[in-house]
Amino acid sequence: MFQRDTAIGEGDLKLSVIEQRVKDLVLDDQLECDLHITCTIDTDSIAISLMDAARRNCEPIPAPHVAGCLCMRERATKRDLEDDDQARASYFTVDYEFLLELLQKKMWGVSKAPSALDQRKATALLCAGWTLCGCDFVGLPGMNAELVLNCMPSYIKTAPELLDLMDSAWSGDREATLGVTAAIRRLVLMCASNYADAPRARKATVEKMRNYDYSVLQRSAWVVSYWNHEEFVGSLVDFGFGGAMCSVEVS
Repeated sequence: MFQRDTAIGEGDLKLSVIEQRVKDLVLDDQLECDLHITCTIDTDSIAISLMDAARRNCEPIPAPHVAGCLCMRERATKRDLEDDDQARASYFTVDYEFLLELLQKKMWGVSKAPSALDQRKATALLCAGWTLCGCDFVGLPGMNAELVLNCMPSYIKTAPELLDLMDSAWSGDREATLGVTAAIRRLVLMCASNYADAPRARKATVEKMRNYDYSVLQRSAWVVSYWNHEEFVGSLVDFGFGGAMCSVEVS
């Protein structure tokens, strides 16, 4: 189960690779398994698992029916401990395949589902937006998961040509992956406009969202590729890590 030819990065990706290995062994009739549970406290795993599920939907050989879920341990609250001496931690559980289905309905807003590839592109863009809400590698003040999700239906309808760029995120091609920044850029500007129209929006936050550092987009492109198991290594100056940063103003 744990044999592999290449090194794997952080723990969340290792969890993802192990799950895929389990599914592969079930497909080869070397293992019996009906449910795979991933326990973690890192919400990055939600995005990684969603993109994995979208990828598997594109594969020519159907993945074996091994249900998967994320379980995130949540401590008992102080009030629970005061009210019940036996109070224990609970688990926030995510059935990410079902969640992926719900997200597609939200993003596309159509009764007839788009192709599996288009769904994967939309999932990758959604997750790229989520990276900007704050992860280990990048963040942009003002971005939040709900804001990103609410922008997706309009984005898909008005900029399908930019959505098509997202398949470069798993191409393994460095230059093509950097091209994903154009798609992420539009998503950031849409989020900024929607936030600006919201009640009690802070002008300073709107300005930060609109006048972002270009390295933010570069890093987001790197992360979404990394979470798709295409990791670029060595010098990452072209992806906004280290070196001189370039700031741009967007009108």
